[in-house]
Amino acid sequence: MNRDSSAYPLRTAARIASVGILAAFVWACASPAATPTPSLSPTTSVVGATASASPTPGLSVSIVAAGDIACDPAHNTGAPKDCDQAATANEIGQLNPTAVLTLGDDQYEDGTATAFDSVFASTWGAYSSIMRPAIGNHEYLTKGATGYFGYFGVAAYYSYSLGDWHMISLDSEC
Repeated sequence: MNRDSSAYPLRTAARIASVGILAAFVWACASPAATPTPSLSPTTSVVGATASASPTPGLSVSIVAAGDIACDPAHNTGAPKDCDQAATANEIGQLNPTAVLTLGDDQYEDGTATAFDSVFASTWGAYSSIMRPAIGNHEYLTKGATGYFGYFGVAAYYSYSLGDWHMISLDSEC
């Protein structure tokens, strides 16, 4: 491979500049005026009314993680259902995880409180005591993502510990 060594510093500078731009964008999206303050301690369960401690450091943990989970109630028809979130939720029980992480777009199409209550709660909601949610862009199709925040009761970003792991849930929407 013939490589022009004079171009190398320019490519490196371009990469550094692009990282700087990305960092500035992330900082702008996470400005204190626009982002709520996390309201939960790192050892508190983030879903439901009952608090549970995180697994003890040093212990083995198993995690199930998924996003794009529950269908819009209007599309949740047929046999099997068009979007069979019940089947995936049932698989979780067989795996017996320490924690269930949602990776955004937890409830389609727009994450209303009614949709969360009628579809998500009846399937994936069975794991609310061990669930650690992350918000997606579809939740924001409802103004202020009120369905998501009302259902899960979490801040837009937060962190917690699972065994020896420290996890951070970030809100990627600006």
